[in-house]
Parts: sequence; C-alpha cells; structure tokens
Amino acid sequence: MLGLMVILAATSASSPTARTHEIDPAQLMLGGVRLGASPAEARKALGRSPLRTERVVIPDFAYVYQGMRIEFSGTERAGSAESISSRNPELCTPAGVCPGMPEKALHDAYGAGARVHRASHDIVGYSTPGDACGLFAEVSDGKITELSAYCQP
Repeated sequence: MLGLMVILAATSASSPTARTHEIDPAQLMLGGVRLGASPAEARKALGRSPLRTERVVIPDFAYVYQGMRIEFSGTERAGSAESISSRNPELCTPAGVCPGMPEKALHDAYGAGARVHRASHDIVGYSTPGDACGLFAEVSDGKITELSAYCQP
C-alpha cells in the first residue's frame, strides 16, 4: 500500500484538478478506532479485548480482532495505532463505509479516489491534505473487501 501513497502524491502534484482523492483526516478511523489511538482507547472503542496480541518487528505489536488488525508502535501502556485494517462488515468509517458494501458506497462518501489495478483486485485510495496519511479500499468484483488506514513512515 505504500506504493499507492506515492501514486497519490504524484497525482496530487501533477494536476490541480486531481485532488478528487483528498479526504478529511477525521475519516481515518475504522470501527471507532482512530489512527494514533492508544491500545486502551482501541479496546474501549471496540468494547472488548483483542482475540490475540502479536509481537511484530515494525511497528511493535498488533491487536487482532475478528476481521480487524490494529498495529501499534510503542508499548501496550503507551502505544499509538499506526495502521488499522478491517474485513469486518460491522467495523466502518465515520461516513458509514464498510467492508462488504458495493464500491459505489465508497464513491458516494469520498469521491472517485486514486485507483491501482492488481491481478486479483483494485486498490482505491484517498489521502489527507499533505498526503501523509490515507484511507485505502481493496475492491474486488465491485465490492469493498478490506478497508485500511495508515500514515507513511
């Protein structure tokens, strides 16, 4: 997905009319969990503890829920959410866009977005002003299969 952030930045720089993919930073939230949230805030927003905690090299650890993954930097006492991804149709953006919805819901809420074609799916992306962070939708057969929010390192 980092490649899409580069494409979004290049598209923004190349044309003043290409900003159809810009998104309000308040939309970088899935299931009530915002980027930058602490582990405690994530647990509170989701109303439960994760199914499991995984130790990873970068960022530092991840909470895994049914159909959702939140990666944190720092510690479980003082960490912050660096990326959030969801395949769970109950965990949506503040605009009400959820995995499982038709792609049209994404366009109705956020506009056309920047699109990258992959062999098995497309990725539609929206960047925040300044292109540091974004919301990304994996789309297959006209349906949103996954939503992700993260910032470039």
